[in-house]
Amino acid sequence: GAQVLIVDPPRRGLDLVARFLAKEAPTSLTRIIYISCGFKALEVDTAVLLEGGWKLVHAEGHVFFPGSDHIESLAIFDRGT
Repeated sequence: GAQVLIVDPPRRGLDLVARFLAKEAPTSLTRIIYISCGFKALEVDTAVLLEGGWKLVHAEGHVFFPGSDHIESLAIFDRGT
């Protein structure tokens, strides 16, 4: 199976997919790269993934639209050991 999953969900976030990844993801999956345009959704999904044993190992924000208050976020989660 895949070792890395890249997700770029809509502004509402992963919702049920986050819960699946937190509890039932295949054991071969060791990393999730999460790109987000919705900070609140990232916050909610991060909490779900952390509760499921994933670790947030990197996070950063990028401004692609200067003059706006919109920030794209990148978060990397590794499966907890």
